[in-house]
Amino acid sequence: MFTRLLSSLILFLFAVSCATPPDIQLTADPVALDDDYCKPFLDDEASYFTEDDVAEAQFEFDMAKREARIEKADTDFYLQDAGQDVQEAEHELLVFTSADKPFQIANSEHDLLSLRNNLLESKEELAQLEMLYGADELDDKTAEIVLQRARRQLSWTLTYLELEEHTHAQLIQVLLPAERRVYERTLEMAKHEYGAAKARAEIEMLRTNRALEIQARELAELKAELDEE
Repeated sequence: MFTRLLSSLILFLFAVSCATPPDIQLTADPVALDDDYCKPFLDDEASYFTEDDVAEAQFEFDMAKREARIEKADTDFYLQDAGQDVQEAEHELLVFTSADKPFQIANSEHDLLSLRNNLLESKEELAQLEMLYGADELDDKTAEIVLQRARRQLSWTLTYLELEEHTHAQLIQVLLPAERRVYERTLEMAKHEYGAAKARAEIEMLRTNRALEIQARELAELKAELDEE
């Protein structure tokens, strides 16, 4: 019992000697303890680092740099791919404008010209037949059959020409403009995706570089504190 009381008294005097301000006098003489001995018990914020801590921090920093390089490589590849999409969209629009569109127009105009020539020939043929059979002594039945065939041919040619003229107008006014808008929209989307990807990459790079700077500074401070111990 006496031993326990003595131990408690010693611990109390030890704590008071470390925590009591110098202007307060104790009724009993405390155990003389220097500041270096008391500091570990009083300084709760004291930090003590070992070489293992520094090595671990260095490892994490190195891994962060490697991850940053990998992410940059991935980003560069994606941006290159997105840029390629823009170039392909530009090329497709150029091909349409300089080749496909003129070809479709020329082909449609050629069909129109052919039908107009056929119509002209059909009219001339009918006129010749009417003149021929009008002066011929063939019976009226034979002449009527030949003339009806020529008139049907003329009517079909005229119908096909009207249909082709309508198709040509649709091609010029509707189909080709719509096709061009598709190519333009594809190019617009490709440019937007490339621009957005580039902006996101720049933001991510700024964040990564900032994080690496902070990590490098903390590592340097850690090494400096270890050197001071």
